[in-house]
Amino acid sequence: LRSCYGGEPPLPIMASGIYEGGQLISCLLLERVGRQSPPFRALKAVAGFIRRTQNLHALQQDYRYAVSHDHKTGLLNYDSYLRYLDAAHEALFSAFGMVGVHIADLRDFNYRFGARKGDELLLFTAGLLSEIFGAENCYRMSGAGFLVLCPDITYDAFAARCGQLQKRLEEAYPGWTVCCIFSTEMAYCSQAW
Repeated sequence: LRSCYGGEPPLPIMASGIYEGGQLISCLLLERVGRQSPPFRALKAVAGFIRRTQNLHALQQDYRYAVSHDHKTGLLNYDSYLRYLDAAHEALFSAFGMVGVHIADLRDFNYRFGARKGDELLLFTAGLLSEIFGAENCYRMSGAGFLVLCPDITYDAFAARCGQLQKRLEEAYPGWTVCCIFSTEMAYCSQAW
């Protein structure tokens, strides 16, 4: 407190932390709280401020999530992918695997089976990618396109996960002959990616 006031703070003073989910999100500091009035009266007087602070924090959290995630699938979006590329450097990884998944003829699928079934296919694919590769590595790039980045993975582990993905998609949608087009790449530190 001394650093905030450039010396001794005025007394009496009351400080109260505002917590959400066990994490301090804001701190309320009241100066010159009357000695004759109980502290809860002072807090009651600023209860609206506390609620607005908590609501603002919740809105900021929601905004950060909405900016970085696809609203339909919950996966990271294209902007998140671009931020990842800006921050990534090839010297950080010993190996790097990349899987591109495109749901072929999603418009035709929607036309034949309905938009709800098309959304189910998108959500199923997104959930499967998250389950197999981890949600932090999966990006929805476009309406029917997904990209998975696998840093520091061995070729055998990468190939096994790709095989598992293809098998599970074919099991779930057997009548849809070309459900997904896979593009898989594996690069090592000595090669440019």
